[in-house]
Amino acid sequence: MLAEARRQLPSANALPGGIIAEQKPDGFRAITFARGGLVMVQSRQGTDLGVS
Repeated sequence: MLAEARRQLPSANALPGGIIAEQKPDGFRAITFARGGLVMVQSRQGTDLGVS
């Protein structure tokens, strides 16, 4: 999840299920997992960032 400089984005099929990438201008980083209608948002340290 750490930022890494690249000349171009990976192809859409680089990972199972595809990928979506965007710039991170605000300094906040999280990863989202989604499967079967369930969604989990997690920080780099593993903290659950989902809203209850």
